[in-house]
Amino acid sequence: MENNKPIYITQHVRPPIEEFTELLKQIWDNKILTNNGLFHQQLEKELTEFLGLMYISPFANVTLALLTDINVLRLKGEAIITLCSFVVATNALWWKTNRFFWMSENQGRKAFFPVQ
Repeated sequence: MENNKPIYITQHVRPPIEEFTELLKQIWDNKILTNNGLFHQQLEKELTEFLGLMYISPFANVTLALLTDINVLRLKGEAIITLCSFVVATNALWWKTNRFFWMSENQGRKAFFPVQ
């Protein structure tokens, strides 16, 4: 039996389109299409309750979160990251520290390589 349908390794999980458009209509009617809208506030509230925190601040992406952390904590100097680190971590560190090392482990021995 021949099947020409593609096989996807990953595929997004999506709600039914009717459910999505209903939520989108609420956002549209509220007229706040950026941060701190109704759903943003609801996400913050529910996450703080679920995680037992006093406050939480969701970010649009990992780069913004890392850059904010580096700035708020006033991190300076050198950083060590693993070879399999997500590229965003590398970029954020490069923008803010300009000096970091790749760490590799082979047979229990660690090696550090400065990034040029």
